[in-house]
Amino acid sequence: MGIALTKCAHVLAIETIITASWSTAVYRRPSILKTRDRYISSLKKKCQKESEQNKEKQRRIETLEKYLADLPTLDDVQSQSLQLQVLEEKNKNLQETLLDMEKKLEEIKKQCQEKEAQLICQKKKEKELVTTVQ
Repeated sequence: MGIALTKCAHVLAIETIITASWSTAVYRRPSILKTRDRYISSLKKKCQKESEQNKEKQRRIETLEKYLADLPTLDDVQSQSLQLQVLEEKNKNLQETLLDMEKKLEEIKKQCQEKEAQLICQKKKEKELVTTVQ
């Protein structure tokens, strides 16, 4: 019977320890749950913030892709460069033609002035002749 009492006392001691342990665990459980809930809430906020940042980055990527799509390709640039060279050559030729035409115009103006001067001289001579004849 002494052994049974010892075992019984031992079982009671273990039960007391386990009960105390469970009481402490049960008492701490709400605190642990609140801490966990705050942590989960914090993670949700971080997740939402990162999600918004990702959406903003995606919008930025789409904007940049659109910008890049609107940029001319290498072929476009080469084609435009070739067209520019052709147009510059045409412009040079037209400038030369314009200078030639301006020179010719000046020559023609001089010729016209000379002819007008000759006509004026002829009219004077004609008048002189008419006055001398009369």
